[in-house]
Amino acid sequence: MAGDWIKFDICTSDKPEIWAIAEALNIDPDAVVGKLLRVWAWFDQHTEDGIAPISAKSMMDRLTGITGFCDAVIASDWMRDDGISLVLLGFDKHNGKTAKQRINTARRVANHKSRNAGNAESNAPLTQTHQERTCIPRPIRKLVYERDGSACVYCQRKEGEYAAGETRRDGLLSIDHVIPFTRNGSDSLDNLVTCCIPCNSYKSDRTPDEAGLSWPVNQNGKRYGSVSPSVSSALPKEEKRREDNTKKKPAPNGAVSLARFIEANQDSQGRTILITDPIFKYAEETGIPPEYLSLCWRTFVNKYSDNRKKYTDWRAVFRSAVRENWLKLWWIADDGSYQLTTAGKQAKLQQGAAA
Repeated sequence: MAGDWIKFDICTSDKPEIWAIAEALNIDPDAVVGKLLRVWAWFDQHTEDGIAPISAKSMMDRLTGITGFCDAVIASDWMRDDGISLVLLGFDKHNGKTAKQRINTARRVANHKSRNAGNAESNAPLTQTHQERTCIPRPIRKLVYERDGSACVYCQRKEGEYAAGETRRDGLLSIDHVIPFTRNGSDSLDNLVTCCIPCNSYKSDRTPDEAGLSWPVNQNGKRYGSVSPSVSSALPKEEKRREDNTKKKPAPNGAVSLARFIEANQDSQGRTILITDPIFKYAEETGIPPEYLSLCWRTFVNKYSDNRKKYTDWRAVFRSAVRENWLKLWWIADDGSYQLTTAGKQAKLQQGAAA
């Protein structure tokens, strides 16, 4: 057994999964957190790997005092019932010996660095170089949800909506920093919007423009996005590395923009990617539908039409974009078929509206 304590994230009470469980069971979110702590503690004390017999399911309901509590947690994708066992997902991250060893190691390293810091600069608070992340207060979250109509500002998905092949978690909403927090984005209402889980994962540590998403605007047409005024101009090492990597590099000899390449290489029918191109054979072998390949090309052209990137062979670049799914337009279902992601559906709708 793992021990007499478990790791608990202070932001847990504001996670969308907590609110989804609370809504499904018609109980207070704080009550959900308390009951989950009892469940997590039971798994920590009575299992080594977060896997319990399926009979533990009814026992968990009795432990929490709510019939159907386990089913609600399973629906939130925090637990799995495989018919034989009850599996607590993410057990190794938050519970068990390995998680606690990582935490204790991190504490020892932090204490060691603190004792051996040789000057005032190395002992300066973290907030002097970049923001220290904190939970967004619940009243602020509520204001954002009400202002944005409880819908994703990027794909307009309403809370609770999810398509075939998705899970209920994909229909949950979260709070997104339009200008990423790691890029000094603020926690103000001007920088916070509602965002579905798939869009949030896809956008990641990027601005909407960098992710190829429509930049959200307020009711007056002004774009959301603001940086924290309290952040020092000094950048941490990771930010400096990113800034250095974005500095313009000289283009190799013969490199041209995509627009210039298309202009110079179109055939008599206006095609740039010829039917003999290897990408068509690759798509046929892997099962990528022709219409998805066409969608990828149009999205590729839109993304790189700003003429900032220059390459000698844009066809080779497009092949890489398809093979590695740079644009995140599709995913592969369990039956091997290709399905559009949220980003893919949005690109299809945008191109249909522009046609």
